[in-house]
Amino acid sequence: MTLNSIKFAFLLNIISLLILSCNDNNASNQTSNFVETDSTNNITSDNMDMHNMTWYTANFEYEGLPLFVRKPGFENIYEFESKFPFLFFVSHQLDSVMENGLPTADYNLTLMKFDSFMTDLFSTGIEGIPVLKETYNGERNYWYYVDSDKYTDQKKQFIQENFPNLKIQVNCALDEKWGFIREYPFDLYPG
Repeated sequence: MTLNSIKFAFLLNIISLLILSCNDNNASNQTSNFVETDSTNNITSDNMDMHNMTWYTANFEYEGLPLFVRKPGFENIYEFESKFPFLFFVSHQLDSVMENGLPTADYNLTLMKFDSFMTDLFSTGIEGIPVLKETYNGERNYWYYVDSDKYTDQKKQFIQENFPNLKIQVNCALDEKWGFIREYPFDLYPG
């Protein structure tokens, strides 16, 4: 994939999110109502224990469809902004979804191993950090900030070797000002 196609895919994603937020009258007025789901510890630059991090979950309505999001518990995620200037994105097209775009219950249970695998894709905090997992309109998307765009092919191959039957797309683009999470239609990380 060329750099231009990666940038194009990234821009389309940002534009789609912005359009959806403009179309959803409630999007700009809603605040994040995240609920702690896995309570262990919050991540700081001094404590990068990604395997035992706290996770928070929220759901929203977005253009008439449910949007389920999960984010790791960072005390101050923006302290990593200069270390990880690239937005790395994995999109998984779900095989079994309901009319509202969410996975069927039985199918969702089969994804637990993959979800865990994806949570640990950059779990060391050296190459990158996970920032968001979202389920919306027949897709589950995994978002990370990483230190380089060199991981795209390597990580895609790694995912496909471990989960050869899943339909995934992998992209990476420069996002030095972390526009993705700052401009997300819902307040992911205040500050």
